[in-house]
Amino acid sequence: MPFNRCYYARLYAGQTLLVFGVLVLATPLVCGQSSSSSTSQTVIADSNNNGLNSPGALAVPKDENVFIVDTGNNRVVEEPWNSSTKAYGAQTVVIGNLYSPSGVAVSTSGNVFVADTGNNRIVEIPWVAGSGTYGPATEIGSGLNSPHGVAVGANGDVYIVDTGNNRVVELPWDRSKETYGAQTTVGTNLLSPVAVAVGPQGKVYIANAGNSSVVEVPAGCTAATSCTTQTTVASQEANGLNNPTGVAVTPSGNLYIVDSGNNRVIELPWNASSTTYGAQKEVGAGLVGPKGVALDATGNVYIADTGNNRVIKIAQSGRNHQSGNNGGSRMRR
Repeated sequence: MPFNRCYYARLYAGQTLLVFGVLVLATPLVCGQSSSSSTSQTVIADSNNNGLNSPGALAVPKDENVFIVDTGNNRVVEEPWNSSTKAYGAQTVVIGNLYSPSGVAVSTSGNVFVADTGNNRIVEIPWVAGSGTYGPATEIGSGLNSPHGVAVGANGDVYIVDTGNNRVVELPWDRSKETYGAQTTVGTNLLSPVAVAVGPQGKVYIANAGNSSVVEVPAGCTAATSCTTQTTVASQEANGLNNPTGVAVTPSGNLYIVDSGNNRVIELPWNASSTTYGAQKEVGAGLVGPKGVALDATGNVYIADTGNNRVIKIAQSGRNHQSGNNGGSRMRR
């Protein structure tokens, strides 16, 4: 892991240190400093009530059911939301017998995609419309090595974080043939990427953990189109990132990043007028080694607080936006 001067500046701020025989007072370094947001935080699933063990990635479709990668239990579970009672129902297991799963996504048709990391595969579990059940799981993608993340675009294209091969691949969905097209590569010069999200106009955001950065790839920019353009939108130097492990984005372009090494989640608000990000804010409190983040249709934020074996929901009053990669209600693709 690269040296993070921002991390150590925060760690020792306000302490008296002995440096070359001289006592000095460490002061905070102005580097990726965040303001905190005043919101309501609640626990929606944990180890005691839901049996969670090292929860990782999350997905929240429009029906606000919460899909959790329960890594330590080698499964993915669903916490169903009851809009009438405003409460979660009985937990169901979407798929078990996995091997260190790391990622999950839900398509607009309700199909669930899981990064089964230890088995070097992505599995798709189709939602059978009208039956209220899932169909048999199938494998998608090829040549994968320790895939950690997965996302689905509004058009059904699937993006896979192929961590062991330092790449992200895209499987384009062909509506006319009801099948996937040829696999192609998205992004360049990645180092241990672990998460991906699809944002406005099909832009792809990648959590590049090995470089402690998040990069943005324009829509349609793949190896198949001979496009290598990408932009670093958050980094260790500019934002103090230390091992980013999750990313989510709103239709308006606001970016949420799981800064796992700093035990926090940050929000970078997008300013459409200036086409730049505003001052970053911290979201959530009391986090320990968080791994995943997701948004629902009203802008509430969900965080996998991995070290505390829980998933928390942070109410964002006055907002109304849907994440670009969290899926939708159960309808046709």
